[in-house]
Parts: sequence; structure tokens; C-alpha cells
Amino acid sequence: MAEPTQLFSTLVPTAATVIALTLGFASTLYNSRIDKLQETTDALRTKFVDLRDKYQSVAKSMAYKLQEQGEFEDPRIYDIDPEEMIEQYGAEQAGIMLQYESQRIDKSVDEINEWAKDQEDDHAARAWGFLLNVSGTLNDVADLSDNLLDREQFRELRDSVTELAELFDVGTDENKELYRELTGNDPGPGYQTESILGESEAVADWLDRYIEEIDERREGWSSFEPHADGTNLVSFTLVIEELKTSVFETVGMIVGSALMSSSNPVATIRLLLWYAVGLGVTGVLLPLLFLITPSNSFQIPLTLGIFQVVQSILIGGSIVFAFLVFDQLFELVRQREEDI
Repeated sequence: MAEPTQLFSTLVPTAATVIALTLGFASTLYNSRIDKLQETTDALRTKFVDLRDKYQSVAKSMAYKLQEQGEFEDPRIYDIDPEEMIEQYGAEQAGIMLQYESQRIDKSVDEINEWAKDQEDDHAARAWGFLLNVSGTLNDVADLSDNLLDREQFRELRDSVTELAELFDVGTDENKELYRELTGNDPGPGYQTESILGESEAVADWLDRYIEEIDERREGWSSFEPHADGTNLVSFTLVIEELKTSVFETVGMIVGSALMSSSNPVATIRLLLWYAVGLGVTGVLLPLLFLITPSNSFQIPLTLGIFQVVQSILIGGSIVFAFLVFDQLFELVRQREEDI
């Protein structure tokens, strides 16, 4: 009958040391990364709330103005009976729910572009849809929510803003075509300053509040300031340009946040713990049992051949689990480097 070899005596403390050092180092990395993620996420949360407060209402008002002036069908279908909602939820809550539905379109950027092709005023229809996308997405931002926006919501917000910036880029063919649709006339010099959209108190108030900031940052835009009264295309352009700047400033904060991080430290640490348990069983627990248990206590006689097979399995398993533990540890290091 074979006795446990010196190899088990070496394997047990080695595996135990690897587990202890790895878990200690992993714990330090994990806590460091969680702190960094939390810091970035808090900053991102504040940024999203600022975006909502600054642009949600004005985007909705701009969409309503385009709907008044443009010729296109509203694609939204309301399977809602206001009277039933009032009866079920009460007037106040029903009003909130109806308002929520009225300021979103629930279509992706691609779906809006496809729908707009069939509309008489396709440029106005696209601008209206993208503005509702912006308004609806920002309306989903809550002050204390842990899930302000997910990846798909932010992608739709970014893409909607990009499309809007192209439509409202003064002097471009798309911008001139938008003018033709809204007025029925060909654009002449200074077309972007003509009062074609009617009065919009929300847009005018927004411009009054932020026009000085725009002048400071945007060289060459000061000539438009006297015309930025909320009734013309240049007023909308100023809002859209500011919105684009604000949204793309947020892009750099996305990757390193817990809300939209490309890597998940919780999943990584969970795998590391499972592999550490596997290493503990194959490299510590079972070899230790062989070391402390008298050979005649086993119900099955341990011949040299059987013992060598068991020994090979445990050593091989320990090597595999040790490799997996170190692999997850390096993954934690990589994730931390991405956040710095």
C-alpha cells in the first residue's frame, strides 16, 4: 500500500499560499476598481441629470413646433383610453402617464429614418422624430436611479443628436430642404434667420438663459445672437449644437462607469472565487486528507497504481485551477488599467 509522497506535503502549503496571496491581491484590486467606478458613475449620473434639466423640455417644445409646421403623420398609436386611465389611476396619475407617452416616439434612429421616407415633409419628420427621441430618453433620467441610461438608450441619444446636427447645420442642403418643407419657398440669403416657426416661449427662454455661454465657446456665432429669438432655424441650430457638445462630452465618461462599463468586476471576481475554491479542493483539501488519514482507514486499498492516478489527477487539477485563478487576476488588473 502506497503512502502519501512528499509531493503532497509540498502541494498543500503551495496551493494555500497561492490562494491566500491571490485573494488578498484580488480584494485590493476589486475594492480599488469599485471605488473608481463609483466615482465615475456619480459624475456620470450628475452629467445625465444636467442633460435632462437643460435639454429635455426644450427638445420637446422644438418637436411640437416642427409638428405644427410640417406635413407628416404621427406614427405613434395610443392604445390608451384616457377615461379608463383616470378611472383606474386617478386624474393626477393618469395625467402624468399620458404626458409621459406624449413626449416619446419609441422608435430607433433607423426606424425613424425609414418611416420618414414615406412622409410628405421627410426632413421635418426626421427632425421631429429625433427630437422626441432626445426628449423621451432624457425624460427617463431620474435623480437617484442606479440605471440612468443603458447602453442602447445612450446610443440612440447620441445617434439622434448626430442626425439633428446634420439637419440643422446652417447652409447645408439638408438644412435648406428643411426650410423648403416648412415654408414652401426656396431659401434665400439669411433664410436661417427668418421667423418661420412661430413663437416658442420654451426655446426663447432657453436661448436667453444660455446665449452668453454659447457666445463664449463658439467663435463666429455672435452674429446670430440678435436673431436667436426662438422663431427661426438658427435658434434651433444653436440649441442642437449645444446639445451635441454636451452629449459628446459625456461619451468619455461612459466606458469607465458602472452604468455602461465594458467589463464587469463582479463577474470577474465571482469566477476567481470559484476557481480558488477548485484550487482549494484539489490542491489543499483532498491532498491534506491523504496526509492526515491513516492509509488503512480507506475502504478501498490504495495500491501504488491507484495512488499515482489520484496524485496525478489532484496535481493536474491544481495546475489547471491555479492557471484559471491567475487568468482572472490578470483580468482584474486589465480592467483596472482601462479605468485609469
